[in-house]
Amino acid sequence: MLFIDLENYSLRTKADVEAIHIAIEQQTTKLGKRVNVVVNYDGCAIDEQIANDYVAMVRHLEETYYNSVLRYSSSVFTRVKLGIKYIEKGKVPNLFKG
Repeated sequence: MLFIDLENYSLRTKADVEAIHIAIEQQTTKLGKRVNVVVNYDGCAIDEQIANDYVAMVRHLEETYYNSVLRYSSSVFTRVKLGIKYIEKGKVPNLFKG
């Protein structure tokens, strides 16, 4: 199980997205197998300009390294915003209230 804590994290640039991608890829590669993932999005802010880049990066991680993923946030706005972006990319997200 891999826990990803993005609480109060702000993603503003493509470099922010790439930094998360590299960190998660390094951890999953070390494990040498697909993992179940839980992501905390409480207080996380993703700039609209890079939201599609973020979702594409997450989709790549899901297809390559994840068995399953659960996401949660206490913010209705965050859940709706992320949910819409995932659905636009043809993916139904598992977003829960934290």
